[in-house]
Amino acid sequence: MPKGPIINPGIEALIASVYRKHPDWKAPRIRTEVEHILFKNKKGFPRGWPGLSAVQKVLAVARKPQPRPEPWSLASLDSEDSESMAPEALRAVFALYERCMKLGHPFSTRAAKWAARLSAFIQDVEELHREVDRYSYAELVFESINRPFNSRYLDHYLMKVSAEIEGSDIEEALKEYQKGVDEDEGEIAEALIFGL
Repeated sequence: MPKGPIINPGIEALIASVYRKHPDWKAPRIRTEVEHILFKNKKGFPRGWPGLSAVQKVLAVARKPQPRPEPWSLASLDSEDSESMAPEALRAVFALYERCMKLGHPFSTRAAKWAARLSAFIQDVEELHREVDRYSYAELVFESINRPFNSRYLDHYLMKVSAEIEGSDIEEALKEYQKGVDEDEGEIAEALIFGL
């Protein structure tokens, strides 16, 4: 019988994220770091949770080799991607690609897809780079534990930032947007993305 709350996908993603940042750490040290992050970001989790065996189960999946990210080029877009990428989005993708090349950062097909999606909301290439990294990383972490990626909380953050920049009142839209969302998972996802 478990000794605490159920390990939901948000907690699994947090465990996988700590592992990705510290791949040489063993399960006990990862468990301690996850406990620290949870305690720091959300009161109410029992001390000693999650248990070592729960962390080991998540790590057994997260440690499986992941495919290498496919470097981006126009040729790497499949027909579905190229049809969904508007010319304006391609301009943003190329601007971000150029920035990554100048900085010596890799630029993957995953990053290009997120850049195309987010370019409608973010025009500044530096800010676009930051958000593409967040979305790409979170998606990769969820993929590593074989869980579907739900970007709702990153979207929420992005909506708040956009509203602050534009000076619009977005609180009602955010309330509607959050209906039916598992709050614990969302707060843990926020800790995952912003707390590490």
